[in-house]
Amino acid sequence: MSRTRKRVKQFFKTFRELIVASPLSRWTLLASFLIFLAMLALPIWRVVPLASTKPFIPLHYNIYFGVDRFGPWEQAFVIPALGLLFWFISAIMQTIFFRKEKLLVRFFAMSTVFIELIFLVAIILLILLNI
Repeated sequence: MSRTRKRVKQFFKTFRELIVASPLSRWTLLASFLIFLAMLALPIWRVVPLASTKPFIPLHYNIYFGVDRFGPWEQAFVIPALGLLFWFISAIMQTIFFRKEKLLVRFFAMSTVFIELIFLVAIILLILLNI
C-alpha cells in the first residue's frame, strides 16, 4: 500500500474516532451541515423561480446607496458554497488536531456553527431583497 493511501486511511479512521469520542464535534458538524442545507434550499425555493423573468437579481444592499450590486441568479449560490467550504475545512482541522489540541477542536467546532449562522442570515437577507 502506498504511503498516501495509508495517510488517507488513517485520516478517515481518526475522523470516525472524532465523531464517536467528541459529542461536541458530532453535534456541531451536524448542526452546521443542517444550516448549510437550509442555505441551499432558500435560494432554490425563492431565487431559481425568478430566473426565467429576471436574468439579473440584486445581490447586495447598501444603506447609503440602496442596491449597489446586481448579478446573475447563479451568484446567489456563492454563499452556500462558501458555507460548505468552511464546513469541510472545519472537519479537516478538527480531525488533524483531535489527538493533539482538544481546545482547537472545540474552537473549530463552535466557530463553524457561528460562521454558518452568519451565512444563513446573509442568505435570508438576500432572499428578502429579491421578494
